[in-house]
Amino acid sequence: MQPVDFKGRAREDLDEGTLSHVAVLAAQRGQGLCHLLLGRATDTLPADGVWRISCDTATENAPKLRLFEKREWIRLQVIEVAIH
Repeated sequence: MQPVDFKGRAREDLDEGTLSHVAVLAAQRGQGLCHLLLGRATDTLPADGVWRISCDTATENAPKLRLFEKREWIRLQVIEVAIH
């Protein structure tokens, strides 16, 4: 998974937010809906006191990673840990 983070949000003692699922039905893709959803989240959550918003996506999901980067999100380091 590729973790991404919305940059420019660093404050002490404030809540963090996680976008668990950002997706649009295949029939609705290409209309900018995911861009609008992500924009709403990055505009609304900080106004409610959330200083950090994060989301995971597959490293091979290039369209979604491009979307995040267009909305000023940054990729975080991928850390893999073996579970025994």
